Amino acid sequence: MEIKIPIFTLCFFMSVRCALDSMAGDESESGVCSPEQTWVAPRERCRATRCGTRVRNNTETKSKHHEAIHTAPTPACPAAKITAPAPAQTGGWRPEHLFTLRQTRALWQQHQALIADCDVEIAALLKGFDTRAGLALTPPAPAKTTHKKARRNEPQFAAREECHRVLGVDLTAVPGFQTPTVLVLMAELGPEFAAKFPTARHFWNWLGLCPDNRITGGKIMSSSTRDVKSRAATALRLAAQALNRAQNHFGDLYRRWKARLGTPKAITAMAHKLARILWHLFKYRQPFDPEVFKKEEEKMQRKKLARLHNSAAALGLKLVPNQ
Repeated sequence: MEIKIPIFTLCFFMSVRCALDSMAGDESESGVCSPEQTWVAPRERCRATRCGTRVRNNTETKSKHHEAIHTAPTPACPAAKITAPAPAQTGGWRPEHLFTLRQTRALWQQHQALIADCDVEIAALLKGFDTRAGLALTPPAPAKTTHKKARRNEPQFAAREECHRVLGVDLTAVPGFQTPTVLVLMAELGPEFAAKFPTARHFWNWLGLCPDNRITGGKIMSSSTRDVKSRAATALRLAAQALNRAQNHFGDLYRRWKARLGTPKAITAMAHKLARILWHLFKYRQPFDPEVFKKEEEKMQRKKLARLHNSAAALGLKLVPNQ
């Protein structure tokens, strides 16, 4: 496949976007008023009467809100007749506090603007890649997610559809993979990376996700993983860590490894498993099929049931299935 845009250009913009995300953090936008006004957080809940109503980020709106709830009781605000103390409504912000808040808000807005510029450049670069054969009219399957809009750190364009068009497989179907993770893997590895590794063993060894046995005199002195600086390996480790609460086979497997081996080794082991799945999907251009792991999931369920039966028998009890 001929690539019109060098892959390192996409990698550069993705690294810049990740750096801006880390600097901006997950803090939400803070509303700052003029020094003559009182600063309140945007859409802050009313704490004076605990009515749960959200208040916008200016003093006038907050004052009108309090005046309304104190003169007209509603079912949403049972404590409407209680007059809130004046300091709770006006606050005691000093000028230096307001100055710091203005500076923080300006910096946050600047980071968001830079991230939006990176999203525009990344979207333009993705359009320069060729479409996989047979995928021009085949959209990806609906995303299995609970949120309808893109979250704060997700790209604000159709990145999932573009990655599916370029890669030929929908990586977001793999447990633990979200659109930002797929973009990082695509930028770091490229659409044709599987051709460079004859087997999956070569791939995970290159990522440093396998034991590096140090043998002296026939005795293994150390089996820790190699210290590899790879953003792709870091993305796989983050995807593995995201499976901590997943209610599927991968989540159960990760929690089992975590209890037996500890968190660091469990993350590496799950990242190793995800790397094998990633190489197989790119090598054979097959969609992710969770039915492949059905036998392993059934085996794990049988082990859980046997463990419960043994625990009940030790206590002189007996498990009875629900009718």
